[in-house]
Amino acid sequence: MDYSNIGKLKSGMLKNRYQDMLQYMGAEVTNFSDKFNDDYNKMSEWGHMYFCEEDGAILDFNLEKPHTHICTVCGKEYKNKQLDNVWVYFYRGKAIQTALNAAVIYKATKEKKYLDYVEKIIGYYAKHYTDFAVHSKDAAVEITTTGKLGYARIMPQELNEAVIVVKISRIMEILKEDLSEEFKELVRKMFREVFQILAPQVNKVHNKPCWSVCAIGSMGFVIQDQEMIDFTFNSEFNINRQLTEGVTSGIWYEGSMYYSFFTLEGIADLLLFAITYDYKAPIVEATVEIMLKTAYEYAFDNLIFPNPNDGWPDINLKTFSFLYHLGYKVFGEEKIGALLRKIEKSDLVRRDPQLAKPYYYNNEISLEELLFNNDFDMNGAVFEKSGTSNFESSNVGILKNDNVNLFIKYGHQARSHAHADKMNLELTLGGELISRDISNSGYVSRLCNEWHRVTAAHNTVAVNGKSHTSISTGNILEFNETTCHVRSEDLYEGEIADVNFERKVQLTEDGFNDLFIVETKNGKTLDWFFHLESTVEFKSNLETTDSELGYNEDGYQHITNVKEVKTKGNTALLDFKVNKIEFTVELDLTNKRLILCDTVDNPVDKKRTSIILRSNRSNDTFTAKWRIKK
Repeated sequence: MDYSNIGKLKSGMLKNRYQDMLQYMGAEVTNFSDKFNDDYNKMSEWGHMYFCEEDGAILDFNLEKPHTHICTVCGKEYKNKQLDNVWVYFYRGKAIQTALNAAVIYKATKEKKYLDYVEKIIGYYAKHYTDFAVHSKDAAVEITTTGKLGYARIMPQELNEAVIVVKISRIMEILKEDLSEEFKELVRKMFREVFQILAPQVNKVHNKPCWSVCAIGSMGFVIQDQEMIDFTFNSEFNINRQLTEGVTSGIWYEGSMYYSFFTLEGIADLLLFAITYDYKAPIVEATVEIMLKTAYEYAFDNLIFPNPNDGWPDINLKTFSFLYHLGYKVFGEEKIGALLRKIEKSDLVRRDPQLAKPYYYNNEISLEELLFNNDFDMNGAVFEKSGTSNFESSNVGILKNDNVNLFIKYGHQARSHAHADKMNLELTLGGELISRDISNSGYVSRLCNEWHRVTAAHNTVAVNGKSHTSISTGNILEFNETTCHVRSEDLYEGEIADVNFERKVQLTEDGFNDLFIVETKNGKTLDWFFHLESTVEFKSNLETTDSELGYNEDGYQHITNVKEVKTKGNTALLDFKVNKIEFTVELDLTNKRLILCDTVDNPVDKKRTSIILRSNRSNDTFTAKWRIKK
């Protein structure tokens, strides 16, 4: 890959914002590298453990405090060995990113100290790689080498090891003309050892083996190791199989927009290396292009992502602008230029994922922009709005008109990273986010399983206070520009088996109509949920009484301030406002109780206003009509 654009930094041809970025990075690299001090005797542990037990917020990683870990929301202080080990994981990730940044600065400025920093940091890990103990993301777990348990040396599992060696591969490519042969040989030996760690764990189609096989290919290209290249493209779970089986409708099969982009990151880097070394990888190339373009189709018009299944809250297209800069380098103006401008020109605030953060200066300029597109012309064509799309093999669809964007998830592809949320809706009205999936916090957080993943946290129906258990696909009954009519069967097992859902949503010019049919044999309580954003103001003056829902599990324990609305007749009209958008929802109350309550947002320093329609019939229909007020 040609890195000649970076050289413009040396001659001062770049815009001031890139010069400012370079200066900031230089100070950051120097400060960290001068103090760099790792120890191969230390274990690293899983980043998902670094979350507050009380509220699920991420803890503050402080370079100066390896034994003190403070919640970023409530301020609670934690001190224990396991979190110290997670701090080590973050430290090593920071070290590798710092070395990559140092490589970029050296290439731009030719200041030798930055080359020395690369050799200091990467040299330590390469020289001592086999001194690091093989361990898992939970260091207390006994390690096997069967490929069934994630394990690594520097990092807590093979996934994280793969991520850092892709970055090291990029460093080696950037500096291939500048590093000594002795240093290159040291890294080559490390890469061969990493290959022995990663290869046995490439045992299925999943985001972790996909990352591992991409890392093996990236290393293989850089050191021109044919065995590693052959493994990448010809082994049982090779990259082509990962993509042909793992990418459905342009979305990674685990059904998460975050995991789709996280997996794409490794795939895109592999493509860069393949192109650099003139290796034909047509399936990889086609997949990267379609995944980049499909994301614009399933994003809301305001570029915020629907967020089904595991991931991180509030991500959007700007979150992953670094991959569009990489894509522009590969595909050029004709295929990616207009889309990249659409993203970069948006007023949307970029939101970081809570783990595996890419490097950005000022939350605006990615390292990939500096590397590949520092001469990108922001003037030119911009993508038009995308329209209604059904991603049937991914079991999701989105309906769009000028006033309404409505995303629906009607089935699953797999249990991995799945939430119990069949028929969940996410909604914007007038460009404002009205209801979103809150995704989840770290996996070991109590709230992750008690709230974020359960049925009651989503805009769907819970039967007898329980979460759905099925991971089956859904069935399309009708799908067109304004209508999505879908059915899903056998959502539960055990005593409430034989539960079927049918949902039909239809766009109108200023809103949508929602029809939800529930069929059960043993359903005693049907709870229809709709959760409104914390920014939405409830404007109706209603007479209410304190109430209880009667369940204390499957998320109900996190529902508070439960109020039953006193109603007259069989309909209720509720008024809401968000910013300048006012809207109403008309609810059919035939044989139903109307309940308002507070539910946990993500993060928990906010609350959502939630609507529940409760029916005590085994079979019932829920109808709602949403309208923007003129």
